[in-house]
Amino acid sequence: MQKRKRKISTLFDSGALITSAKFHIRKKLIVDYLVDCCRIIIPSEVKHETVDMGLLFGYQDARDLANRLNAGHFLVLNTTFRNNELESALTNSGLENADCAVIHTCKQMSKQTRLITDDHKLFICATRLGLSPIFLPDLILLLVNKGWMKTPLAMEILETVQPRYTKGFIELTLKRLKGVI
Repeated sequence: MQKRKRKISTLFDSGALITSAKFHIRKKLIVDYLVDCCRIIIPSEVKHETVDMGLLFGYQDARDLANRLNAGHFLVLNTTFRNNELESALTNSGLENADCAVIHTCKQMSKQTRLITDDHKLFICATRLGLSPIFLPDLILLLVNKGWMKTPLAMEILETVQPRYTKGFIELTLKRLKGVI
């Protein structure tokens, strides 16, 4: 890989973070490839949902995320400001507390920070608010396009996470990666 550049700032929702901690490629969790090139930020509500609650239920992905959190691979932010009008609209749209926190946190961050999600409702609400979210497979594509990840590794990651998505979703990303569409 080429000389290191500035890491991409990313704000993860619970689903995308869990997906990145559930799957291994080449004896390494996907999240470990991501922390090499992304500054991963999560709201405290996402930490609570993915790490704290996951540890209570004994989930391996929660243990793995806790280890990376303790090693300083993630930045946890407290959601300091919640707009009541926005909160009401987000809740009425069907978003859970952690997803609402992601929206509020994202609205307070730099436009260069990428909101990474696996939740369709969150994606739609964030898009309607002008936040430009991307799905985890799109982050993988972005990392290849920016030279942070090699195409063969990206293809392995996408094929491995296939069970978390509809078949056409990953197929579309793989075809974009190969440059056929």
